[in-house]
Amino acid sequence: MRKFILPFLFILVLVIGGLFAIIHYKNKMNSYVNERVLIERAMEEQREFLKPGYITERYNFDNGFSLNSQSIYFNKNTEELTLNLSYIHAPTNTYLPLTVEKNLKNNRFEDTLNKLSDTKPLEKINGYYGYIEKEGKKHYQFIAEEDGVTYSFEDFIGHNTALDSELIAMMGDSLKTEKDGAISHFYDRFSFRLNDLHFPKIKKDDVENVEVEIRDLGHWAFDNSNIIEVTYDFGDDTYVKFSNAGMDLYNNNVGFEKLEEEHTEGGVTVTSFDDVYVEDRTIYFWEADGHYYIIVLDSPNEHFSKEDIYEIIDSSREDRRPFTNINVFKAQNEGPVHSELDKKIHDYLLNHVD
Repeated sequence: MRKFILPFLFILVLVIGGLFAIIHYKNKMNSYVNERVLIERAMEEQREFLKPGYITERYNFDNGFSLNSQSIYFNKNTEELTLNLSYIHAPTNTYLPLTVEKNLKNNRFEDTLNKLSDTKPLEKINGYYGYIEKEGKKHYQFIAEEDGVTYSFEDFIGHNTALDSELIAMMGDSLKTEKDGAISHFYDRFSFRLNDLHFPKIKKDDVENVEVEIRDLGHWAFDNSNIIEVTYDFGDDTYVKFSNAGMDLYNNNVGFEKLEEEHTEGGVTVTSFDDVYVEDRTIYFWEADGHYYIIVLDSPNEHFSKEDIYEIIDSSREDRRPFTNINVFKAQNEGPVHSELDKKIHDYLLNHVD
C-alpha cells in the first residue's frame, strides 16, 4: 500500500504547489496597474457613441473623405470619456470635426446653445444648430445631447464654402452608432499587434490616477500613425507618460534636443531628449517590437531619477500580460450603411467643389 500512497502524495504536493504558484502569480499581476482593462473599456464605450453617418469606406476617392485625426481619452477616477474625431473632405477642402463627451463636468450644451445665433432644432436628435459670428465670419455649429453624452460640431475656420446652415443641420441629423451603420476609419488603420503592446509594471498603490489615450495622427502621418499613451499620476503634480508609438516623433525634430544615449540594465538602448519649448520636460525614447516607446517626464527630476526611469523601461520589456478582448481594436460592422440623408450630404458637398 505504501508504494501507492507515496507517489500519490508526491503528485498531490506538486498539484497544490502549482496552484499556489498560479494564485501567487495572479495576485502579483493584480497588484499592478492594468492599463489594458482601461483601454478595453474606453474602446468599448466609444463604440456606443453616435458618429458621422455619411463617412464612406477608407480610400473611397469618389466622395473624398480621409481621417484627419482621432483621439479617445479615458480617465479612471472621473470616468470621463471623450472622442475627438475629424475628417477632411478633400474635393472641397472642408474640415469636419466632432467632439463627443461623457461624464465631463462642464455645461457645453447650455453654453454653446446660449452663444448660437439663428438657432433651430435638429430633427432626429435632441440638439440645435446655428452659427457664431467671429471677426465678420459665420462659424456654423451644432450641439446635441443624448443619454448624457454631448456631441458638438464647430466650423473653426469660418470660410469653408461648403459649410452652411443647411449642411450643418443634415450632419447633425446623420449621427448614428456603429451598430446602425456609422463607419470609423480608425479600425482598419490600426497597425499595432496586440502582443507588441507593452506597459510598465507600476504598482496600483503608487499612483493616484491613471489616464489612457488612443490616438490616430491621421492621413498626414507616415507608416503607422497610432499612439497609445498612458499617464500615471503619482501625486504632488508628478506625472509620467508612457507611450507605444508607430512613428519616430523625436529624431530629426527641431523641437527636441538630444541629450545622451545609454543602456538600461536590461540592455535597452535609450535616447533622452530635452523639450526645448517646455520647461522640466524630458523624453526617454527607445525602439523595440518594430515600433517606438516613449516616456515623457513632466516634472522636476528629483521625483524620478534616471535609474528609476530605466527600471520602468526594463519592467515594460518583461510585460507579457494579455488583452482580454482580442478584437478590442477591430471594427464590429462590415461597412457603412448610408441613408438617403447621408447620400444627400455627399451630393451637397460635391456640388460645392470649386
